[in-house]
Amino acid sequence: MKKIFLLFAVIFFFGCQTMPKGTAMMDQEGGIDFLIKSFGASKEMKGKNIGVGDFVDASGEVDRYSRGLANKIEVELSQLAPKNNFSVIGRQNFVQLAEEWKLNLSGAIDPSSAKKVGSLLGIDVLITGNLSDTMEAMDIVAKGLDTETGKVLWGERVRVKKDKEKERVWLSKKKEIEPAREGEIKVKLWSDKPVYRIGETMTLNFKTDRDCYITILDAGTSGKVHILYPNRFSGGSKVLAEKTYAIPGKDDGYAIIVGGPKGIEVVRAIATLTPIPFIEADFSKVQGVFKGVDDPASLTRDLSIVATKSEPSSRGESLIRIEIKE
Repeated sequence: MKKIFLLFAVIFFFGCQTMPKGTAMMDQEGGIDFLIKSFGASKEMKGKNIGVGDFVDASGEVDRYSRGLANKIEVELSQLAPKNNFSVIGRQNFVQLAEEWKLNLSGAIDPSSAKKVGSLLGIDVLITGNLSDTMEAMDIVAKGLDTETGKVLWGERVRVKKDKEKERVWLSKKKEIEPAREGEIKVKLWSDKPVYRIGETMTLNFKTDRDCYITILDAGTSGKVHILYPNRFSGGSKVLAEKTYAIPGKDDGYAIIVGGPKGIEVVRAIATLTPIPFIEADFSKVQGVFKGVDDPASLTRDLSIVATKSEPSSRGESLIRIEIKE
């Protein structure tokens, strides 16, 4: 009985210590200030690149209020960053990239997805949170996730009074709905099965509806990124319309062996009417079949710039998620 009581006491202590002044409510500005100061005081954040992800409501959705809250936290953290020896990566620099890679920026993130956030977006610690709305108050639970391990490095909870005037200040503009892209290159990308076990062989296939140039990137469950196409055996990145290509091809003489750890692997194909200049087809200095990407975050940003500057009719893409099991 004493052991049970002791365990309860420990859980109670650690569960309540993050709530400032017990269960007392704070105003919205005071609540945010409490979160920011707590985060800045954490030794785990020293020297890290911080990104503020999504705060979701009880249904798991991002609304205008939660988006405005994330923007507010980012602004306050940016002012605190210089004297606390960490850097804040602006949401405008990575939210669009996350959408392109279909990356989750909320708290419901598994370790393999966390590693992709780290490698593809250049974020060491992702701040996410949950909002729980009551009649008069809002509970804000915030946490900082290590993108290398997926572990929680920091966490706080605060209850704030509702303030309609402050909410109007926080609210960001409604996200514009991206118009449908007419006439874009149609890309079909698929694997020979949706789920693999570690050690099995994988085959990828793709085809396009126009002659074009193809770049295929793989963000593995380990967080490492490789360029699958063009590769040593492809003879460049140009492909013909309506022709099905395989990676590996039947005569290429190699196999793709699924590695670990378990999680979700993301493969993204990008089609363009002209070659992407920074995707080199020269394999004279590469030992393996595929090129590894030393700086995935920079590559991701460069690809996004290519997409922004090109006409919708001159590009196209496809993305698949493959489950890897032990």
